[in-house]
Amino acid sequence: DEADTRRLFIDVLLREAGWEEGAGMSLEVPVTGMPNGPGEGFVDYVLWGADGKPLAVVEAKRSLKDPEIGRQQARLYADCLQAMTGQRPLIYYSNGHKTWLWDDRRAPPREVQGFYTREALELAVQRRELQADLRVAGDNLKRSPIEASGDISAHSTHMADQGTDNFDRELALNLVSGRQESLYEIEAAIRRVDEGTYGVCDTCGNGIERPRLKALPFAKKCVACQNAAERGRTKYRPFGGGLPLQQLAAEDSAEPVE
Repeated sequence: DEADTRRLFIDVLLREAGWEEGAGMSLEVPVTGMPNGPGEGFVDYVLWGADGKPLAVVEAKRSLKDPEIGRQQARLYADCLQAMTGQRPLIYYSNGHKTWLWDDRRAPPREVQGFYTREALELAVQRRELQADLRVAGDNLKRSPIEASGDISAHSTHMADQGTDNFDRELALNLVSGRQESLYEIEAAIRRVDEGTYGVCDTCGNGIERPRLKALPFAKKCVACQNAAERGRTKYRPFGGGLPLQQLAAEDSAEPVE
């Protein structure tokens, strides 16, 4: 039955991703706004972010059922949680043997092998929000300053007004460029999650410090390798098995001062 599916399969997969009841995960979460008589429902699992907002819902079905049966129900739960908290969670639905992940505001469902960690889900939510912001910004930039303001009588040929408009558009372009760069970084981090290499320094191969990942979830280097890269070195060389201290000191003194 469904209880066995949850206990034997889904709970195990969630624990592998670091989710435990009472530690970022809640079971049988009541929601309001369901399209039924009482207008209420209970979500099998809700995975919460550090800010207390929902990152994902999980709808469980017994092993012999097609998990697709739970897709619409899980979407309704996501609707309710969005109305209640202001953040739309991602959607999982699973029968224990097959699990699907659906970010229904940006992509169709796809089959996955397990569940994301909290850090990975937070990245996915950030990606969706950035993409939405970029769409709005892109639409605004396609319009003239007068159209964007909605005041068609405000046209002015004054040079100062034109300069202000140009400055505003240039500032908007810079903001869009910065957000696009962040989106690329997040997309790359999510690919690393899917490949199983998230949290591994791409220079030394060691794990990236957890506080660093919390502060910068798409970090690709550990603290030591990042510091070395910013000082102009290509890789971190610990004192144990590399160049003598005298040579390292000579290289440091030869580096240009910015």
